Parts: sequence; structure tokens; C-alpha cells
Amino acid sequence: MKNIVIGSGPAGRLGSLELGKLGEEVTLIEKNHIAGTCLNEGCMVICALTDITKFIENNNKFNSYGFIKSQLDISYEKIVEKITETQKNKRRRKRRCWKQYSLW
Repeated sequence: MKNIVIGSGPAGRLGSLELGKLGEEVTLIEKNHIAGTCLNEGCMVICALTDITKFIENNNKFNSYGFIKSQLDISYEKIVEKITETQKNKRRRKRRCWKQYSLW
């Protein structure tokens, strides 16, 4: 084995893909889910929750202006379900990309 990459975050993914494109043998080591912290725990999860918060704030603001009259019924379970579904879809797409370069 000539190349070992530790971590499947952005740098690990890019490095592995580039080595694969060059025909190099690569072993990618990841302790948890592929795609690193951003997709699985960090910025993408925070962005999703931030978008929901902005929606709620805008709804409340427009209600106070009298533009709309609505009561939001927010389901935390559905939010978590959708975030989890999105994570799984993105992981699947990344796996397909890696298979294309014989990295999976």
C-alpha cells in the first residue's frame, strides 16, 4: 500500500479522489461515517437548523406585521428524520463517486 489517507472529510476525500484518478492505490481510513464532521455532525446540521430557525423568525415577524396569520406546528422528530435522510443520501452519492475511481 503506497497511500493511506486518514479521515474522509473534505481534504481526505479530495486527496483520495485525486490519487485514485492518477491510478494510485489508496486506503482511506474513517472512524465513523464517510464525509467527515461537516456532513455528519457539524456545519450541515447547523445550517439545516439555522434555516428552520430563520423560517420560524420570519413567520413570527410577518404575523406581527399582519401580513399572514398562522400558527406553526413544528415537529422536531420530522426535522431530525429529514436531516438524517439527507445525510444518508449524500453519503450514498459520495460512495458512488468513490466507486467510480475504485476507492470503495
